[in-house]
Amino acid sequence: AAGANRASLEAHLRRLRADEAKLAADLGVPLASTGVGFKVDFVTRLTAQREQVELARKDLAMTESAKHMYEKFREKSRHKNACQFCRRGFKPDTEERNLFEESVEKLIVKIPQFLEESNRRLKEAQDELSRLDAQRPFWDRLDHLRTVDIAGRQHELNKYVEEEKAAQAALEVPDREAKRLEERTAQFHDLRA
Repeated sequence: AAGANRASLEAHLRRLRADEAKLAADLGVPLASTGVGFKVDFVTRLTAQREQVELARKDLAMTESAKHMYEKFREKSRHKNACQFCRRGFKPDTEERNLFEESVEKLIVKIPQFLEESNRRLKEAQDELSRLDAQRPFWDRLDHLRTVDIAGRQHELNKYVEEEKAAQAALEVPDREAKRLEERTAQFHDLRA
């Protein structure tokens, strides 16, 4: 019965290790990496990606507000006939006014490109975060396999192995004793003869 239990446990352990190997390969984790290190790496990557998404959102918000800010800046400067940044005055249809208009326009014209780039970076960061979030159940399963399932079955198997060793040792004592008695009996027979 103990041998059958051990064989069943060994088969179950092989299936668990095969599941572990497949999951590890799918996730790109070396099979040899055990412990909590691989899980910590995943959580670190997930946290870093969340931070990337947040930074990309802030960049996008800043770019959107920059467009509004430059338009307001140009509007107030035109209304007051003075640069709102350096307070230099200018009159309509002068070289200073044209230079001011060109400078502000160059900034405003770049904003759609920055906005598009910010949107692209945000989408890429969000896509990567979604991909990592979708992997979480697999990482949790790999962690459970390694820390609970395989470790528990290995512990049970080790108990069976120890019990078998103890039973084998217990069997060896009577065998040795029987052999010793046979040798003594043979010595007595030799002595009588």
